[in-house]
Amino acid sequence: MYIAPDVAAVRQLHQDILDDDWIRYTLRDFLAVLADNLWKAYQRHDPASCIEIKNCHPEYAGAEETSIFGAQLNLEDMRLTIAREYGFKNFDDVTREGKYRFDPLFELSVDYLVQGNYEKLEDIVLDNPRIVGQPSDFGHAAQLIHYTAVNGIEIWRQMVPDNLPDMTALLLKAGANPESTNNIYGENPDLVHLIDTSGHIKEAGLTHQMIEKLKRYIIN
Repeated sequence: MYIAPDVAAVRQLHQDILDDDWIRYTLRDFLAVLADNLWKAYQRHDPASCIEIKNCHPEYAGAEETSIFGAQLNLEDMRLTIAREYGFKNFDDVTREGKYRFDPLFELSVDYLVQGNYEKLEDIVLDNPRIVGQPSDFGHAAQLIHYTAVNGIEIWRQMVPDNLPDMTALLLKAGANPESTNNIYGENPDLVHLIDTSGHIKEAGLTHQMIEKLKRYIIN
């Protein structure tokens, strides 16, 4: 399992929320709780708070910690950061579209995927074949197959299990469409491109293997 230091830091920052049965929230309430937590971390100058801000806040992309902490950001900035991380334009969109509760089975499937739990994901896919074509409730609308790109989805889930190519093959064999639409980065990017530009997959040494496996399914 490859977990980048920044991903590990974000996971640790929000761990209490993620461990507390978060799918009981509505989408809006879940993202609001994350934003509140990010705001508290920012106020105490926790370096982990800068990771989401520099990756997701449109005005501070790639900014240094000193610039971020010196900017005197507020709660609305944290809400914008979280909204963007989860594929929404702003928190108004989250409020408008986030009145519903999560599909526990889909979220469990994503967890099994990013954890590399092949057998448990296979059980879900075999019993619920529709799951492979279901989009996330988050604004990025990623399907399970898009989560295999480890790119443009919620940071805390950007982990690369050693068996990611096998997990990808499982989804493809179950009928996942590698050319299905999404709203990652607000652009519906090509899955091959997402994999090719994933720094996490590159660091795990799996880029070539992932692309070749995907191309074989697309061609066939």
